[in-house]
Amino acid sequence: MGALTLADMAQLSTVTPFTQAVLYSILSASPLAARLPFEETGDLQTLVMEATGLPTPSHRPINPSSVTIATAKFGQRTETLKIMSDKIPVDRQLLNNRSSHVNPKTAAMEQYTKAVAYELVDQYVNGSPATDPDEPGGLAYRFQTDTRISDGTATPSTQLQVIDANDQNRDMTSAAEQQDLLNDIHELMSLIDGGNPDILLTNRQGWLNIGIAARAQRMMAVTRDFFGRAVQTFGEGGPVVIDAGYPPASVITRGTQVIPTSTTANDITSDAIFAIKFGPTLSGGLQKGTPEAMDFAENSADFPNVVGAYEWVYGFHLTNPFSVALLRRAF
Repeated sequence: MGALTLADMAQLSTVTPFTQAVLYSILSASPLAARLPFEETGDLQTLVMEATGLPTPSHRPINPSSVTIATAKFGQRTETLKIMSDKIPVDRQLLNNRSSHVNPKTAAMEQYTKAVAYELVDQYVNGSPATDPDEPGGLAYRFQTDTRISDGTATPSTQLQVIDANDQNRDMTSAAEQQDLLNDIHELMSLIDGGNPDILLTNRQGWLNIGIAARAQRMMAVTRDFFGRAVQTFGEGGPVVIDAGYPPASVITRGTQVIPTSTTANDITSDAIFAIKFGPTLSGGLQKGTPEAMDFAENSADFPNVVGAYEWVYGFHLTNPFSVALLRRAF
C-alpha cells in the first residue's frame, strides 16, 4: 500500500464507522490533513534513505570495453515516530437528558478531533524533539538541524533552501509591493524539485496577502478540497495556499498562530511561507497503522465517566532536500 492521506484512510474498508467519522471531522478542520500523505512503517522507528546527490550519466561508443558505473547517492537517517494518545471523558449523567439537543459524546469527540486537526498542523511546523522528546520533528526543527536545507542557525540567510525576504512591513495596497511578493514566491517555488510544489503553507496574513496580490495581478484561481469546497491556489494549476491556523490552545483566543506574524521578529517561522512537495521519495508523513478512535464505553475505573479514546503513531520525513523551501520574513 502506498502513501495515504487521512482522506484516503477514511475510505478504507478496514476503518470502523466511528473512526471514519473522526477522520472526516479532522479533514473538515484542516486543509493540510487532506493533502499530507503518510507512509506505513510497521514500526516505531524507520530508516529513511536520504538523497545526497545524483549520479553522473555517461555516454559510450559501440562495443565499449567497459561501462561506467553510476551509483545513486544516499545517506541514512532514523526517523522515530511519536504517539498522539488521549482519553475523552464524558460524565454519564450528561447522557440521555431530554433538555439536551446535542449528543454529549458527539460534541466531546468533535471538539477533540478539531484539536487533533490543529495539533497535526502545529506539529508539522513546530514539532521539536529537542524541546519535547515526545514530539516529531517539524519543518522549523528541520530548518535548524538539517544542513542539506539550511545553515542550521535560528536566523538563516538566503542560501540552500532558504530565501530571506527581510520585508515584514509590506504595503499590500502598493502594486510594486504586490509584484515583489509574487516575485519572491516564484523564486521560492524555483527551489523545489521541478519548480512545482504541492502547497504553500503560511499564516492568515500570508494567505490574505497572497490573495490580494493574486487578484490584483489576475492570478487568482481555486481548486476543490475533499468536501468540494473552494480553496485558493497560486495561479491556475499552481500550489494550494494553506493558512496553517492556530495551535489548539490559541484557537478560541486567536492568540499566537502556528506560523506567527510580526513586524520585527527575526526567526525561522515568523511571517514565513513554506513551499512543500509531497511524495515517498520527497517529503511527507510516516505512520504505524491508521489512526484509531474507540467509541465511548463505561468502565468502573473511569466512573462516573464514559470514555472514548484516540491514538495514532505518526511522524514526518524529509527524504529529498529539494522538496521543501522557506521564504522568511515574507510580508
